[in-house]
Amino acid sequence: ACRSAQVPVLTWWYDLVTGGDIRLAEQIAPLVDGQIQIDRHVPPCGVQDPSRYVPLWTVHDPRLFYTGTWARPIVVSGVGDWEQPIRQRMRRVLEHAHVPCQFVGGQHHIVPLTEYARTCRHSQMTINTNNHPECAQLKGHVFEGMSCGALVLEQHFDSGSTQHLVTPEAEYLPFRSETELVERIRFCQTHHRYRDGIAEAGARAYHERYSPRQFWHRIFQFVWPTEVV
Repeated sequence: ACRSAQVPVLTWWYDLVTGGDIRLAEQIAPLVDGQIQIDRHVPPCGVQDPSRYVPLWTVHDPRLFYTGTWARPIVVSGVGDWEQPIRQRMRRVLEHAHVPCQFVGGQHHIVPLTEYARTCRHSQMTINTNNHPECAQLKGHVFEGMSCGALVLEQHFDSGSTQHLVTPEAEYLPFRSETELVERIRFCQTHHRYRDGIAEAGARAYHERYSPRQFWHRIFQFVWPTEVV
């Protein structure tokens, strides 16, 4: 029906780093005009036609995820599912170091999206980790924090995508171990201008380059490349 009506068809993939998911996407490829992937900055390896894949990012509701001038009583937050083993280990390290960190959300502690977003807006810093067994993913938590003006601290992987979209040490802070994470948090707790400067740069990067408007503009460019300016 879409073909006969000349309506473009695109799939939307949240996870496209495992072999099974990629094989399924390749099976679907002849039936659609393109495939949106939001967890990598490049098309999957080994696909027949990489030009049919559209690497993008997670977008968030600007009525909930936005930035402004207000009190940020939460020193550090960890939003999302922190019940997974790697994140649990990191959480224990933070607790042992007496880092004041607030954890919100998760598969077993589901909260309303309004509360989840409020935590992001009220955080000075927020932590993103990556525990995918095959390939580091571009997580939506990166853009949740940035869109709300929190300084993002992200677990670094050479295979990750974040460093290709935003600038390390300028728009977010990477860390390579739990020890470095604790050190970076403590430094930012006593160097507010440094912390706030990176947080503001990250928010600016999101709203200028990765906002919902930019997201849909990229899709329209892909579907109608000669018509979108």
